[in-house]
Amino acid sequence: MMRIFAILAILVAWPACWGRLPGWVETHRHPGYPQGRYILGVGISEKDPEDAADKARLEVLRQIRVKVESEVEHRKEAFGLEGQEAVREQFVERTRQIVRGEVSGIKIAETAKEDGKCYALAVLDRLRFADEIEAEVSEKAREVERLLEEAEEFADEGKVSEALGSLSQAYELSWETSAKLALYRAVAPVPGTLEAVLPSRVLSGLRKVTSGIVMEKVSGDGQEAREGEELGPMVVRVTREGRPVEGIRVRFTYADGKRIDEMTTDPEGEAEVEPVARATGPGVGEVISRIVIGGLPEGMRLKGLPEVRFSYKVLREGIPVAVEVRGPAGERLEEVEGKLGRALGKLGYPLDDRSPIVLKGEVEVQDVKEVQGFGGTKVLANVRLTISVTVLPSGRMLSSAESSGRGMGRDEESAVRAALRKLRVDRAELARALREAEPAFSEAAGELARMHLERARSALREGDYRSAVKELEKVLPEAEVYPEARKLLDEARARLASRPLPTVVVLRPDATGWIGHKTAEALRDMLVTALVRTRKVEVVERERLNDVLEEQKFGTTGLVDPETASRIGKLVGAEYVLLGRVVRRGVKVEVDLRLVSVGTGKVVAASSAEGLEEGLRAVAEELARKLVEKVE
Repeated sequence: MMRIFAILAILVAWPACWGRLPGWVETHRHPGYPQGRYILGVGISEKDPEDAADKARLEVLRQIRVKVESEVEHRKEAFGLEGQEAVREQFVERTRQIVRGEVSGIKIAETAKEDGKCYALAVLDRLRFADEIEAEVSEKAREVERLLEEAEEFADEGKVSEALGSLSQAYELSWETSAKLALYRAVAPVPGTLEAVLPSRVLSGLRKVTSGIVMEKVSGDGQEAREGEELGPMVVRVTREGRPVEGIRVRFTYADGKRIDEMTTDPEGEAEVEPVARATGPGVGEVISRIVIGGLPEGMRLKGLPEVRFSYKVLREGIPVAVEVRGPAGERLEEVEGKLGRALGKLGYPLDDRSPIVLKGEVEVQDVKEVQGFGGTKVLANVRLTISVTVLPSGRMLSSAESSGRGMGRDEESAVRAALRKLRVDRAELARALREAEPAFSEAAGELARMHLERARSALREGDYRSAVKELEKVLPEAEVYPEARKLLDEARARLASRPLPTVVVLRPDATGWIGHKTAEALRDMLVTALVRTRKVEVVERERLNDVLEEQKFGTTGLVDPETASRIGKLVGAEYVLLGRVVRRGVKVEVDLRLVSVGTGKVVAASSAEGLEEGLRAVAEELARKLVEKVE
């Protein structure tokens, strides 16, 4: 009788329990996995249990990443990152990669299903995982200590290049070890006393070895050459305590930062380069040689290292000139621009898009007629190129010149193309027009430079360093304000380098026509890859985006309007949102993209491209390049 009553009691209570979700779904806690020992993550999916499990694991990783980045920020001075914001960003990215690639041992502890949704609980044993990291950090820390001792022995023996080689390895390894130490401190229940050889200590060793290095000019200073001509050898000698240092890498660059080459010192401590003359100032150029320390992050320069500057005079036969040629429909005619450029080069006028003297060419189709020949009916076309020598910023025309060409083809279009190929530029007429424009160059260059400088100052006041750099790069070396513009340009570039990259979130494009969901999803992945490869933007992780979309019940396709896109961007912490559509037309695929500013909700850039479906990756790369240029 008691057994019957027990069965009845269970049957009565069963409906009340049926379908009830476990407590961990709401609380993110579980009595079997105390938070002091475990990191818990909950995943929810309307698809299937595996998707819920993936989201639960990602939630664990997200928690670890947040803790790691907090640890890096808290201890950035110890990691050797104080005052090196660009380097700090690289360090943070390295720790993110370590979290993504090396966190193992996350297991799915429980699952549940209710109302068509799947739930999963992921857990990571903090103690076990921390023990694995502790052993690895300790081993690598010992290796860094060994490299430091080795470098000290080399330095005492006067083997400077070998000492720097050991220190470079030590620095790179200390970075990796410090990143894993940050991961250890973020995960371990009780961090304990685990330490590593920090990058700041290795940097001290580098400064000690390099403090006695001297670099001096041997020959090559004060040369003269025309723009684009090869200069004679520029030679430097590297010594330490009066003795030549062999095997030291020396990097030669122009004063504007463009790299020339990287050479290694010979047994006499000498390194040389033969650069091409390139103006970096009004009628002058400058080459800088600096010692290169391997293993340092990109953008990081060790203070106190010697440098040598070579100056030379740039000889010019004519003023710099810009060229722009348009066809009958307003399209740019690059082939004709190339002809003009070659003619200018032979006359001694260098091409420079920054010049206030612009050759504006306009092509007009004068006469098109059918002619009879041995091959049947052909089309003959005559074209005329009118060149107006214009001065900026006023746009006043100073002089003009004309050229013509004649071509034959099967139809009017091919005949016009043939006529353009046969255009003959009258160099004598062109030289006459340019001579008339030369007196206006100096005043116009100064006026244009002052305009760019004022715009740059305004952009700097607003914190828009990208716009400031663009304006300052347009200032010609011949302008009187060029030295001031170069100084501001260096400051703007330094500020820009210290700021984090613009953040973009990529939504799946809307797929219309015969294009399916998978193709649109593939295009999104290709766009993400192409944007990351530019190294000029940071892309929001897909998992982070999906969590927000699901939580907020947003659509996931390009059908969202700019205002909604802006809201999504704010929720994931992005500056821009990329959305659009992909359509199949015949055998071709057309892609239209829009870049929305999260701050204003407005479309700041739009771009389109087309290609075959198997060439979709090339389309994605082309669009990514165009959009990044507009963001910059």
